[in-house]
Amino acid sequence: MSGGRWRDATADVAAGLFPYAGTSGYAAGSDASEDRARTEDADGTTGKRQRSVLAYVTVRGVYGATWREVADALDLHHGQSSAALSVLHKEGHLVRLVERRGGRSQVYVAPDFVEGREAAPHKSAMDAWGPEPTPGDGAPTFKACPAHRAVLRKLSPFEVAYAAALACPDCQTWE
Repeated sequence: MSGGRWRDATADVAAGLFPYAGTSGYAAGSDASEDRARTEDADGTTGKRQRSVLAYVTVRGVYGATWREVADALDLHHGQSSAALSVLHKEGHLVRLVERRGGRSQVYVAPDFVEGREAAPHKSAMDAWGPEPTPGDGAPTFKACPAHRAVLRKLSPFEVAYAAALACPDCQTWE
């Protein structure tokens, strides 16, 4: 891949990608994980990590990389590596192949290097909850305080709407 194409690919993620309600994503129900994500998103750590991961996978061409290979090469832990790969995949900058290496780990490649191999769809626990509630979008929405977030993530939309009617003072309800 030419230097110009590589620079163009990483320029698209210069500021970072934040597809989950304006964040790069975090473990549901974990205040520490959410705080870490918001801090790293704001201070540029997330964008730098995403660019490094994208550059590393891209220069590996058709061979691509697994989460472990990325983690080892860039001195990241599993969560950092897999989170960056997942967001880059979700946003179309990388493709996760059905192909596995090392027994269990799926391979990620830049879109130019798929070469007819079967791609796996993106999946994420955060996707299951959809976008962050938006006031005035026509449907009742609810944003839980940290103390109730983990509990409410396990409820159906009907149960969440009911819980909104009984909200604690720290929870927010919009109509």
